[in-house]
Amino acid sequence: MQVVDFNRIVLQGRSDRGLITWRATSELIFALCALNRHPQHPQLLDGTWLPPGWIEWATAMGYRPHLSAPAIRS
Repeated sequence: MQVVDFNRIVLQGRSDRGLITWRATSELIFALCALNRHPQHPQLLDGTWLPPGWIEWATAMGYRPHLSAPAIRS
């Protein structure tokens, strides 16, 4: 697996028909990989990894975050 962008991974493998490639785009994948590799990174601890205005956008979409400045770990 390779992280090729802040929210994109590429997985390659083999199938009975030859080589295959999966490309996935997801902020959740990014967050899970970051938590696994760098759980004490300051931006993960204080929530500054989120794009500017994301909390307001999520709230406007009806998905109010549980924290006003979401920290994944406290």
